[in-house]
Amino acid sequence: MIDNKQFIKNVQEWGDAPDGYYKFNWDTLLYFICDENANYLKIGISKEPKYRIKALQTGNPINLVLLLNFHATQTIEIRLHNYLKKYNLSGEWYPLIGKNGNKVSVILRELCLGYFCGMNMPSFNSIYGVLE
Repeated sequence: MIDNKQFIKNVQEWGDAPDGYYKFNWDTLLYFICDENANYLKIGISKEPKYRIKALQTGNPINLVLLLNFHATQTIEIRLHNYLKKYNLSGEWYPLIGKNGNKVSVILRELCLGYFCGMNMPSFNSIYGVLE
């Protein structure tokens, strides 16, 4: 079993896009932030995730880490929150440990594979699918 820091590093590498990856021309970014212990995941949308993490850190005693971010609209963010509704802990926070945390991690990996590699992944198609 990998430790929490290795888990965070592994997830951050999911965002390393190969040549020819999908690139949407939206100016907002869907971000994924977790605590340094990889217990909880925050999903949101912002034009500047690095500033958003600073604002979130102010009210959080545990160091926060930007896992990933990629182009999306608010519609995509809403779809993702609806898709993950049954795993929701509070607000826009989700588990990254335990049985539900494992499920959230799998969905996050599918999103990254679908977005960066253009693979046909169920969660990517459900969330990015037919766009308004």
